[in-house]
Amino acid sequence: MRKASFVIGLCMTLALVLNAMAVQRSHPDIMKEIGAARASLQRNIEAGNGAAAATDGEELAGLFKETVPMYEEKNLGPAVEMANKAAAAAAEAAEAATAGNMEAATAAHGNVVAGCRGCHSQYREKSPEGGYRFKSPE
Repeated sequence: MRKASFVIGLCMTLALVLNAMAVQRSHPDIMKEIGAARASLQRNIEAGNGAAAATDGEELAGLFKETVPMYEEKNLGPAVEMANKAAAAAAEAAEAATAGNMEAATAAHGNVVAGCRGCHSQYREKSPEGGYRFKSPE
């Protein structure tokens, strides 16, 4: 009985720690992951590697969905819409890649890129320190 209580307590503690770690992910960290996953998706589509491209597309869709609450918190309706569209395009690329339709996967990847460009042109600016930062709408 004591061991069972210990295991349950340990699992609850682990769940709380993992939840706290998830909250600590910053927008720039997620954007870096999106950039890497998007580049990998493009490479895998070009190489005709449907399974890897599908995995990349699914990862991208999840990452875009992860940004939505951040944009909702800032009351950025257009950013929410762009993130949701990019997530849908990434999921579409994954589905097409799974089916082996690299032409459709390429088209969906283009929609992901268009979503990135649209959002970045509206909400990203170069910082004086040399990187990029989130630009508040005017």
